[in-house]
Parts: sequence; C-alpha cells; structure tokens
Amino acid sequence: MENGLIERIQNWYKNNCNGDWEHEFGIKIGTLDNPGWAVTIELNNTSLEEGKIFKQYEKAEDDWLSVKVEDKKFIGYGDPNKLHEILRIFLDEFLISQNNPEFLYEIYIPILNASTPAWQAVDAKLINESIFEIVRIKERQFKNVNVLNIDDFAKLNDKVNSLQTEFKEGDKVICELKLFFDSKELAATEKISTN
Repeated sequence: MENGLIERIQNWYKNNCNGDWEHEFGIKIGTLDNPGWAVTIELNNTSLEEGKIFKQYEKAEDDWLSVKVEDKKFIGYGDPNKLHEILRIFLDEFLISQNNPEFLYEIYIPILNASTPAWQAVDAKLINESIFEIVRIKERQFKNVNVLNIDDFAKLNDKVNSLQTEFKEGDKVICELKLFFDSKELAATEKISTN
C-alpha cells in the first residue's frame, strides 16, 4: 500500500478528532475469513455524515469489492488485494463527491504579538482530508481564545480584542492536534493559500 494513502486516511481521522468524536467514532480495519478485508469508517459528526455511495462487483471468487454507506458508516469489503482500493474509493471518490461544504469545524489560529502563546477559534470547512478553508473568524473574546496553561489567560489581560492574526477568511490551512490547557483541538500550523 502506498505511503500517501495511509498518510491521507490518518489526516482525515486526525482532522475529525475534536476531543469527543474519537471517543465514540473512528476507523476499523479488519480481515474476513473468506478471505478478505473489512473497513468501517464512522461518519457521524463529520462533513460526510449525510454522504451516500454504493459500488459492488464480483468478477471472480478472488476479485470482488463492495462499498456502501449504512447507518452513517462507510463500509467496505473486498478480496485480499482490495484494502488499497477500498481506502482509495473513500478518499478519492466518496470524500470528494460527498463532502458537505456547509458542515463547519472549529479550528484555532495563532494570535500574533500576544504576551503568551494564544489561539483564536474560527469556523472552517474541510476541503479534503488535509486542508481546511477558514470561512468565519469569530469575535475575539476570551470565550473564543485558547491557551496552553490556564494561568496564561491572566497574562492576556483585557488586550484580547486588540491582538491580530495573520489568517483571514478564505485562507486554506493545514492543522495539527494541539494540547491546550483543557483539551486537544485542531490548530492551524501552515497557510496554503490566501484569497
């Protein structure tokens, strides 16, 4: 299996981890006794939760594949040579065609010139398994700011409204999970392009 495909599925998984989702949902890859592969990717609370797909063929006893969405789960089965194809269909066909651009994720962008490292919440839509587009920058208030240590809030004082960020609506970003004082959240680490 090519490295890029594993990285891509890892990115999709990571970009849906928000402190809650990963405790209830996830990805399961297993084997079948006929023999073959079974892949289940849970879509609840993701931009794909309303997606639909059905694809099935059996060319021979050792050349078969079935993918579908059932109960908000992408389910793929295939012969022993089809794990790559099941994941490729999920990423290159299903994700691209069924991604809901109205579904918004909360991510955090770094605030510049703060007296302590701080991040501001924004709403973003998933473009592909790795990239988000910022669609709305929330009002800069303490409730929309995150820090590494709870004591860092005191260092920000009342200056939150005057702080700036290099990001703007329309920017495309790559995120990583960041451990803030009370949770793990997606935080922008790289800007891909601007409008």
